[in-house]
Amino acid sequence: MSTFAIFNTNGLNIYRNIIFTSVNPKIYYNTNSELKISDTNEIIKLNLSNTVTIEGPVNGYIDISNCIMNSSFNITNSSVKDYNLTFIPKTKIYILSGITQPNATFTFRCNNILHLNNMSGKIIGTTYALNTFAVNAYDINIWSYSYNNNNQQDYAIGYSTLSQINQTNNGDWYINSIYLNNPDLDGNYHLNIKVSGSTFDRVVWGFKVEILQI
Repeated sequence: MSTFAIFNTNGLNIYRNIIFTSVNPKIYYNTNSELKISDTNEIIKLNLSNTVTIEGPVNGYIDISNCIMNSSFNITNSSVKDYNLTFIPKTKIYILSGITQPNATFTFRCNNILHLNNMSGKIIGTTYALNTFAVNAYDINIWSYSYNNNNQQDYAIGYSTLSQINQTNNGDWYINSIYLNNPDLDGNYHLNIKVSGSTFDRVVWGFKVEILQI
């Protein structure tokens, strides 16, 4: 077994375009390229005795009325072929958050949730008011489907419900709609969750969107 890196107290170490730091050891990749870590068989084994924390990208866009995020975590494995077509399953996880002011609307957007294929998944939501402490919790199954749009194949989304799952201590805010859009007409579809805030309170929204596409 060869040694990839040794962290010591001597400070910063740089090897080609990889930066190693010794304070709370970290590995940084200081270019805009993709960092891949693998062995000769492309199998990585992690022997862990503690919690794994994955911090997603911070290149999203958040303002008073929108939270637009790329996926925080992707897993791709296996593939299936049919003549000249290859289908690859991919799991994507998005984590989104925002605050609505009284009587305000807000849109959460998951970028590139599918590309000319289909997906299914789940939206889990935790939301609560900052003054009354009312809570709305969401557990929504979602799936995409294709349809004929003026002789062109297009995609839409189905969902099990827009309502909260708790029937007590709930508030007056709600999910207005869930929909897909393809603004650049390039086959990359975004998932949008449009919400309406409370009539009198500020509300904190948190969503986890997890899908499997193929």
